[in-house]
Amino acid sequence: MKIRFILMCLASTAILLFTVIPAIAEDKPAKAKPGDKPAMTEEEMMAAWAKYAQPGEPHKKLQAMAGSWNFTTRWWQDPSAAPTESKGTSEAQTILGGRFVQESVTGEMQGSPFHGIGITGYDNFKQKYVTMWMDEMSTTVMISYGTPDVSGKVITFEGTYDDLATGQKDKKFKSISRIVNDDKHIYESYEYGADGKEFKNFDVTYSRKK
Repeated sequence: MKIRFILMCLASTAILLFTVIPAIAEDKPAKAKPGDKPAMTEEEMMAAWAKYAQPGEPHKKLQAMAGSWNFTTRWWQDPSAAPTESKGTSEAQTILGGRFVQESVTGEMQGSPFHGIGITGYDNFKQKYVTMWMDEMSTTVMISYGTPDVSGKVITFEGTYDDLATGQKDKKFKSISRIVNDDKHIYESYEYGADGKEFKNFDVTYSRKK
């Protein structure tokens, strides 16, 4: 109810800005320019808001990632070397009326306990998937946007982050989420070397707990 109230307040504010304020600021109505779109009515604005607010088929695809999972992570510090493996667990649930999936991860990183939180959804207005990740390794929030393949089960994300180890800002990265079936999905992370070539730095294979 609180979220619904906030959204309604935002919509009402937008209507005020587009209707009342221009009327106060100008004594005479401005002449329409050729090609100008007619102003939206209050009903049209509310209908547009409602259209973009509703979860749809892209959100349903994400529900395959909800549940309790065991996972195995493989890390490559050197693309030519054998990976280092670690294991952990994940609890994922749909939130906000099925609009997002929130994941809480518990595992191990270089021999130390590791905890991270991720939120993934689909932005109806941008027509892109969006994901954000934060963990105990830094205070950085990693945000990326993704597009699905024709099946809707493989989503390729691209974004930037600040590399704390090197001091590089807005470093590009890519990730791919693959929904194999209802009991398995895979997350792959890619970075770019100094030569601009892409390499996989880690992947995570999730298996649903039975």
